[in-house]
Amino acid sequence: MKFLVWNARGLRSSRAFQVLLHLKQVYTPNAMFLMEVKADNLLMERIRIKLGYASKLVVNNIGKNGGLCFLWSDLVDINLISFSNFHIVVKVISQQDVVWR
Repeated sequence: MKFLVWNARGLRSSRAFQVLLHLKQVYTPNAMFLMEVKADNLLMERIRIKLGYASKLVVNNIGKNGGLCFLWSDLVDINLISFSNFHIVVKVISQQDVVWR
């Protein structure tokens, strides 16, 4: 199982999205945790579809700052434990029944 964690510094620009798409193509992560996306749920839904992930959890940005997004494929089972403007905590269960947070 592969995970990608990236400080996106804003995904509204096409350049930032192209970098993210390249990272997905190179590393083929089963899930991504993105920080500082500076985007709302609607934009992140479009990005989720373009990246080909099955599900997402978004914590909207506050003004021009912050924003978190966790994207994952069908190959992992995600159970949400908690979230706020500053964190997302999930329990991850892989197809090999490995469980971690």
